[in-house]
Amino acid sequence: FPVTIFAAMYNEYRSLCDRGDLEPGVMHVWRGWDKFVINFPTKDELHKDSKLEYIVAGLPALIDACHSNGIKSIAVPALGSGLGNLNWEDVKPLILEAFKDSDIKLDLYDPQ
Repeated sequence: FPVTIFAAMYNEYRSLCDRGDLEPGVMHVWRGWDKFVINFPTKDELHKDSKLEYIVAGLPALIDACHSNGIKSIAVPALGSGLGNLNWEDVKPLILEAFKDSDIKLDLYDPQ
C-alpha cells in the first residue's frame, strides 16, 4: 500500500476507536484500490492485554467479512500475541481450526 492509502485506513480505524465504535468480535473492513485491510480487535482498551475470548468471537466474523467481500486469500498475523500478551501456542490452533473447512486460503504468520 502507498503510505497515503495506509494513512487513510489508519485515520478511519483510529476514529472508530476514539468514538468507541470498534469492539472485539466485529471486524473493521477497509477497502483500498485493489486490496482490503481487515482490522481484528483483540482488546477492548489500548493498554490492556488481549483476551482469548475476543479471538474466538472474532474468527467467525473474520471469515464472514472475507466471504461478504469476495476475499479468497488472507494473511493473518499472530493475533493478540505481540503487544496483546497472548500465548501464540494458544491462539494459533484456534485460527487453524476456524479456517480448516473454509474455502479461504490462509497465510498464517508466526510472531517474529
